[in-house]
Amino acid sequence: MKLPIPWGRLSRRNARQLVAFLILVGVVLYVRSLLEADEKIQSWEQPLDVAVIQLTPDETPIPDEFTRTFFAPSSYPADRGTSLHAIPRWLRDESVRLTGRDRTLIRFHLFGPTVFREPPPKPSDSFFGRIVAGFSFRSYLKRVATAASVDLSKFLVKLVLVYYSPGKPVDKHSDSYGSFRDHAGLVYVPTAIADIPYNVAEITHELMHTFGAKDKYDGRATVFPGGYAEPFKAPLLPQRFAEVMAGEIPLAPNRLRPVRGLDELRVGHETALEIGWLDDETVRRYYKGGRRTRE
Repeated sequence: MKLPIPWGRLSRRNARQLVAFLILVGVVLYVRSLLEADEKIQSWEQPLDVAVIQLTPDETPIPDEFTRTFFAPSSYPADRGTSLHAIPRWLRDESVRLTGRDRTLIRFHLFGPTVFREPPPKPSDSFFGRIVAGFSFRSYLKRVATAASVDLSKFLVKLVLVYYSPGKPVDKHSDSYGSFRDHAGLVYVPTAIADIPYNVAEITHELMHTFGAKDKYDGRATVFPGGYAEPFKAPLLPQRFAEVMAGEIPLAPNRLRPVRGLDELRVGHETALEIGWLDDETVRRYYKGGRRTRE
């Protein structure tokens, strides 16, 4: 005697299994694409094309004087790196200093400014908060790209600059954002001439996050030794430079100074390891064998 086969139930089960399988395949392909992008970025075999998407939250015009200074052709290091266009040359010079390789590493492609009233998502320090913030930022980035007519598929790295009036209460440091997972960053930029040197340093810091660099500060304290541009200098303080992922120059215990130009930033060995410039053994030897020498 043959038992009736529950075809309907079997079909529904198979359908659920098929959906689950397709979702799994989609996740695997997505993760694979991210890993391939990570590897391409950190190989530094070809210059990285960076989409710089400029946004304004309202119709308030950006002052012409700010625009002329912020986007001035750079003669870095003669101009100390006080314009956006100094960043590619600074990155190149740091690569030469640490690796001996003279190469063009990034190329900026400017879009906008575009009026975009939707406020950017806020970053979070909690584990689940970072997951939610990541999804929110990726969704926000797609809407920004649509508004600015940018094809994100053409750029491995994306950088969003949000201009705002200097009098607006924005914590540009805490609210700015950079992600290696998304290869994208967002920086709040006050449109004041006096703030431009720090703006350029902040943009560089967030850009380094998109390459894989991690922060080198804990609260207001600079992490030693990775957060020090010259960890073996004697005396250690005051330092002459700021490590790019620490952002400020240590002058004395519990005393830091913001950089006055891009020429006061350096890529430390730990950061160079994180972005693929140096290997583990080279960095291990540096920190193990380093000794302080007097100026």
